[in-house]
Amino acid sequence: MDAYMDIYTRYEAEVKALVPELRAWWEGLTDRSWAEGTLAERWPFSFCAHPRFVEVYRRYFMEVSIRTLDLEDAEGDADLSVTEDMWGQPKEEKETPEIVYQPHAILRDHFLVNNKDLIPNFGRFLYVPVGVDDQILINGARDADPS
Repeated sequence: MDAYMDIYTRYEAEVKALVPELRAWWEGLTDRSWAEGTLAERWPFSFCAHPRFVEVYRRYFMEVSIRTLDLEDAEGDADLSVTEDMWGQPKEEKETPEIVYQPHAILRDHFLVNNKDLIPNFGRFLYVPVGVDDQILINGARDADPS
């Protein structure tokens, strides 16, 4: 989880630094005279639907996706064949493989567990950027520009 923790730590710091700006923007919207229900219809997810947050989420979503592809590729290269001479032999101590996480598990679920005060604003947000798979496939996982 080391690589994922690095991504998560940077993501959490960036989002927390962004929250005051998003709150100020949201309060500015709620101060305006909106028709009944119009604000909730336009921004049903509160300030987490702000384009600036969506950009941050998308960038880190790409980074987690690329890390996941790298880990899956590494797992695919492992020799899993069983040979006759392995029978009756004690298992070799191997490094525990790194767990593969999906982007929403890191960027949403883990974030909300550690930032319960932000659940009302980020709790319902679940976003899969359109074209992420295509961009990774076209550019190559390791060469994709997450921005």
